[in-house]
Amino acid sequence: MSFLVLLIAASALAYVPQYFRGDRRDLRMAMRHGMALALLFTGTDHFVNDEVRYLPMMPAVFGATALPLVWLSGAAEIAGAIGLAMPLHWWPRLGLPKLRRPAGVALAVMFAVLVIANINMAIEGVNVHGLEFGRTYLIIRPFLQPLFILWALFAAGVVGTPRVGVASGFDRAGGFGRAGGFDRARGFDSAGGIDRAHPRTLDRPPPNGSTMA
Repeated sequence: MSFLVLLIAASALAYVPQYFRGDRRDLRMAMRHGMALALLFTGTDHFVNDEVRYLPMMPAVFGATALPLVWLSGAAEIAGAIGLAMPLHWWPRLGLPKLRRPAGVALAVMFAVLVIANINMAIEGVNVHGLEFGRTYLIIRPFLQPLFILWALFAAGVVGTPRVGVASGFDRAGGFGRAGGFDRARGFDSAGGIDRAHPRTLDRPPPNGSTMA
């Protein structure tokens, strides 16, 4: 719940300036920057409060590897935040492919894995430092994880982005074929020629009984 509040607050903070002063109002961009800001905060906190806040969340089965896994998840959150927030035109300048969408997918996978810690807290009834919200919160918390997964995928443009056509033409439903020609149903084939099944006006006799040269 605390991460959800932080996520919404950070996204609202990112949206307000563009709402009042920007030349566009982009909800996806605000959600992306909001998640990046929230993950930078929580990722850093994984190193600041590693033993008092995050280590108690880990199931006992991880043993001595629990603390390194806490650090790894913190580093993954910071890396994912950078991947989301960095402008796309910066990646080629660094000699790297554009990593926004891969970052969104990686964060979604991470959120799916971290549900293990959420379920462990609900089963064990563990309240950790700074997150003493009671038993009800511990039970509800795992069910919030799908929301974070969808948020990461949407913010990165993995889902909810309109597909671009195969070629520059409109799709068939809009009256243009993929190769740029009109649709057959409109009398033209997809290559731009006259459809034999719909000859239209070319098979009509010329006006006033004249013949064509």
